[in-house]
Amino acid sequence: MTRIVERAKALLPAALHAVVQARMEEGREKYGQELDEWPGTPRRAAIMRLQELLDGVNYALFEGDDEGAQADAAQTARILARWPDLTPEEMGVRETTLPPIPALSADQPTYLSLGVPLAEYQEAEQEILCWNPMDMARFAHLWRAGGHDIAPKMEAELGYMNRHFLGMARQHGMKWREVASAELKEMQERRAASTVQELPDDQ
Repeated sequence: MTRIVERAKALLPAALHAVVQARMEEGREKYGQELDEWPGTPRRAAIMRLQELLDGVNYALFEGDDEGAQADAAQTARILARWPDLTPEEMGVRETTLPPIPALSADQPTYLSLGVPLAEYQEAEQEILCWNPMDMARFAHLWRAGGHDIAPKMEAELGYMNRHFLGMARQHGMKWREVASAELKEMQERRAASTVQELPDDQ
């Protein structure tokens, strides 16, 4: 199948071909893969497209292009018609940028550079990335109150907590929960009124 970037170029004016190519390369550098290799779902793709269209409506209105804003708004309605069960919580969560997995050393092909078995790290990674976003946001509020520099936006909160917990997983493997729980208690001591008591078992 033709790569998405090439299919996109076929739909766009020639003046934008270099731009869409550059954006593809930037995404590959940032995420370690092209969109063709993205493990997301059509539903998640629709949500991300919807978010971009909402930004487009705002920018078009700022630009003074009311017709363009109406065109983008019509596309949002089309997405909602295709996915009528989308929730406000889903539509408000943006994709986060996660740090890449450290390179494996030549003499330890089955272990991460910090000594955690790759399979164990991947198990912890799956657990962390599947965590309920609303729980992650609540953790972020507590960590922010404890002194961590986290912007008060959903995408920033999710990104920060994902990176923070993944860092623990790289050093401690599946014992990351113990480390996180100890740090959680420290955050609770800094803000005694916190309603978050412990890391739940269910994501």
